[in-house]
Amino acid sequence: MEQHINDTIIAYLNDPGNQELANSLEPWLNASADNRQLFEEMRQVWESAGQLPQEFSSQKGWELLQEQLTVVPKSTMRVRSVNQVWWRVAAVVFPLLVLTGIWYSHNTSSAAWHTFVASRNGIDSVLLEDGSQIILRPGTTVLWRFNSSKREVKMQQGEAFVKVAKDATRAFSVQLPNGTVTVLGTSFNIKSTLRYSDVAVREGRVSISGNKGTSTILTAGDLAVIDSAGMVSKSAGNYAYRSNWTNPQLRFRNMKLDQVVRIMESAYQIKIAIQDSRLSAISLNADFSEVTREVALEELAVLLNTDLKHLSDSTYQLGTSETK
Repeated sequence: MEQHINDTIIAYLNDPGNQELANSLEPWLNASADNRQLFEEMRQVWESAGQLPQEFSSQKGWELLQEQLTVVPKSTMRVRSVNQVWWRVAAVVFPLLVLTGIWYSHNTSSAAWHTFVASRNGIDSVLLEDGSQIILRPGTTVLWRFNSSKREVKMQQGEAFVKVAKDATRAFSVQLPNGTVTVLGTSFNIKSTLRYSDVAVREGRVSISGNKGTSTILTAGDLAVIDSAGMVSKSAGNYAYRSNWTNPQLRFRNMKLDQVVRIMESAYQIKIAIQDSRLSAISLNADFSEVTREVALEELAVLLNTDLKHLSDSTYQLGTSETK
């Protein structure tokens, strides 16, 4: 019964506007003056615990608790033993002080960084504990650490597509060598090299900040580049296609060959050389989804009415003979 009362008092002190808890305490408070005095002492200790120093320590907590309990208010009621009060209140409040220390430690200490290195044999992915997903180009490395107030990711070099789980209470940031990307819930592509980093947004809204203090806001289709000096610049155009490599559903509608080639190179991790310059001006309507790389390239050559030459494992050439 006493433990139940203690739990109810703690719940009420944590939520003093809760009428249901107040009603459940009323019979116990009305039962005796001692109960009412104990409640008042516990309330005072609770309020003191709420004023714990920012650098919490259990010793300081106990000193504060003892200071509050040894100042017995003047009253016409029977004064009980300080030791009796001490032990009854401490039995309830001590767990609170311990939890306060644990909470502070959890929220201020530096959590360990987790590391994931993508396989070099193909596209890889990692699912983070908050439900966010990162899809990575071969060999790309990411690090991350989360706590109750923020979600941090680091990427030095490589390329990744990040799909961020929405969490209005914890911002999600990606630290790059020369800047930072900050979001609450969106999906975007990041490419980081020794010379620059760029960010292309597929959906949602992100903030890009360079190390030199420049920044910009990106929405779906936007792209920004952070140069080696940490300066941010926004590029004109729709760059939503930059993340197509994560799921090559290659559909093109009235798109110039130059852009089609860039998208296919990114999706298949290959190089395509256009030998016949007359091809570059052609606009295409094509769907290469759900087919192999070889089939997609052969179909492209047929649409262009030209030849396709396989120069190496990852290099192709269009227009090896005159266009017919």
